[in-house]
Amino acid sequence: SVYRPKWTLDELNKFSNFSLVSRRLVRSFEEVPNGEVVVTAANVDGVGVEQHRARSLVIAAGTLGTTRIVLRSLDHHSRAVPIVCNPHSYAALLNLNTLGEPMRDERHSMAQFCLVHAPEGHMRPFTVAHFYSYRSLMLFRLIKDAPLPVRESLTIMRHLSPSFGVLILQHRDAPSAMKSCSLGAGEDAPLEIEYSLSAREQQQIDAIESEIARGLRRLRCIKVQTMR
Repeated sequence: SVYRPKWTLDELNKFSNFSLVSRRLVRSFEEVPNGEVVVTAANVDGVGVEQHRARSLVIAAGTLGTTRIVLRSLDHHSRAVPIVCNPHSYAALLNLNTLGEPMRDERHSMAQFCLVHAPEGHMRPFTVAHFYSYRSLMLFRLIKDAPLPVRESLTIMRHLSPSFGVLILQHRDAPSAMKSCSLGAGEDAPLEIEYSLSAREQQQIDAIESEIARGLRRLRCIKVQTMR
């Protein structure tokens, strides 16, 4: 989550046999008979189209960007390809163990612990969750939704904030007919994405989150609300 491609480029730039051509919008690629690959790109600072030749090609334009380049290059318009994306849930928690206690320095805004829901043992995939502390920086979001006047809300939230937490859950996902992306007609056609969970998948997510909530209650950590 903290990696940046710039760091890799900085290392590669130290080699004399490396060169970088930046600020190019890759349109497509083509494998030619002599075994090379021709990449067609547009200069975002100018006009016209450029072509670059190579023996090998690695596409790393992100999940959706890479899919669009490949479908365009192979002329696979309107061909649906599968897409998966882990369903996320954000659960607001109240930790009764710290109720009324002052904020401690060890309490930071990064993940405090990781939770793995694996009822079948080590069989993957399984649900993973991370718990984040609620620092005073985001207190205004709670105050504006409180039913009391601002002064009273500020006092109450200051006392409650050390007990607030956010649990971010990432559930398993699998391909289905309801999850796909395709390239529309035309040279500049957008990537059209269709994604929805079946009723059975949503029921499974609800069951897992209910089981996790029961486990948290045994630790005196109460789920207040869930946002998906």
